Amino acid sequence: MKPPFFGTALTATHAGRIRAVTGLEAAELQAMQLSAFDGRVLDMTGLDLAFERSVQPVSLREWALFDSSRGCPPCLAASPVWPLWWRLGLAAVCPEHRVLLVDVCPRCEVRLQRGTGTGTRTLPTRGRSLDPRLCNARLPTRDRTAWMCDQVLGEIPASAVPRSLAESQSRVLAAVDSGQAQVGGRAVAATEYFAAFKYLTALARVCVSAADLARIPPVVAGVFGADVAERRRQRSAGSSAKLGTSPPSSAHAGALLALVEPVLAAPDQGTCRQMLQPWVGEVARQRRESGKNALLRQIPQPPCLASLIAVAAPSAPRIVGLLPALEPPHLLETRHIPHLVSEDDYAPLTAHLPDTTPVRGRRFATLALARRTGSATWKQAAEDLGLRDPNRAVYLTGALAGRIADPDAFWYDIDRTAHALTERGLIDYQARRRALAGLTTMPAGVLAPLLPPGCEPTAARLRHGAAWLWRHLTSGDIREAPAHEPTQWAGFQIASIHRSWHRFTLLETPALPQSLTAFSTELLRQKGCA
Repeated sequence: MKPPFFGTALTATHAGRIRAVTGLEAAELQAMQLSAFDGRVLDMTGLDLAFERSVQPVSLREWALFDSSRGCPPCLAASPVWPLWWRLGLAAVCPEHRVLLVDVCPRCEVRLQRGTGTGTRTLPTRGRSLDPRLCNARLPTRDRTAWMCDQVLGEIPASAVPRSLAESQSRVLAAVDSGQAQVGGRAVAATEYFAAFKYLTALARVCVSAADLARIPPVVAGVFGADVAERRRQRSAGSSAKLGTSPPSSAHAGALLALVEPVLAAPDQGTCRQMLQPWVGEVARQRRESGKNALLRQIPQPPCLASLIAVAAPSAPRIVGLLPALEPPHLLETRHIPHLVSEDDYAPLTAHLPDTTPVRGRRFATLALARRTGSATWKQAAEDLGLRDPNRAVYLTGALAGRIADPDAFWYDIDRTAHALTERGLIDYQARRRALAGLTTMPAGVLAPLLPPGCEPTAARLRHGAAWLWRHLTSGDIREAPAHEPTQWAGFQIASIHRSWHRFTLLETPALPQSLTAFSTELLRQKGCA
């Protein structure tokens, strides 16, 4: 028997059958399933009892043990009852006996309550009764007979933990039971509390320091420290560190209780903010050095933490405090600034922005030019330029501004770029973007002669041709071209559009820009911005 929902949720059919055998009421049976925690510490959204495979994505997302349990040996020595909360991802400590819960049987090395050491979890189908005091995990032997582990659960050694850790576990369990908790002295629902716990867990996995680990019990610090080191190694290698996953062991969960729970249990908002500052400051530093803002982007930030983290975050590096050596050219206005400065104009600025991709650096230079024309803030600069996502532009400046070692020299070169734009002849890029907003394709007769022999002017190539022309005339980001809007590519994913564009660029010939000059001039004339 392979019960995919066993211990997770009960169908009406299974509940009826179990009730007929045991005499237990449906409510009692439901209280034995992980689904009893739905809406508090767990979110069973997506679980479909008519579809067995729906269990897997839920089990990967939620902080619970779907096919095993942790256990307290002293509790099991006194009674064979397994409390349901032992199966939660944050189950770490027995508050009564102050010991770390056990994950694995020391004799057979199988996770407790898993039932088997190989293959898919199964339930026994024979009439043989099992001693609830024993592990009872089934392992195959050489003669293909099952060996039942006879480890006495109550005799498994358990590590003692300090009172503070047991108290943290008790507060977490109180939130599970009551559906209410507090974050920084303010009452919140349990769902928001555990969302905050998950977010701070991800933050700890990114930012925890040796000093942090030295402050928590050694029985859990070593395991968590090794896990953090491995996650950092994975991030540096370009792999996903999976910062939001459930604690893999009771020791790991215990470390999180010691690190995160006291922050949430702070008596007031000020204390909570103060406790968050080192971690928030460290993640800001890592963002500036790496130039990546996606460290915690996949982890939802609950409302109860938003204001705390915003105030705890260090101020962005200021590079606009001193006046540059040159006065901004009075003729240059925001409408004359392209969304991406040209590669030639960006070249003198590369020394100021080490380890920065050209597109990000060119966009940052554009924002800096807008600041020089009078935009009061970086967000205002993005809005004045008409950038698609001003908030994303603010993140960009926060990531790159800290790399500028000499602000005076940077602004001097920005002003040189502004003067170069003026001397070449001002172009109203804003008017061009407005006029070409509907440029989603181009005439086949214009593109066909420019393609290599054997290449037809397909609909996709005509859209790419229009995107190339839009970029050429507006100096914009090709990803923002109207012809590359997803609505123009029904059935295509964004990545597919980008790959198709890359293949199109391989067809580009040196004569393409020159050949399109006449068409470009006529197109702009028709749009009223020649």
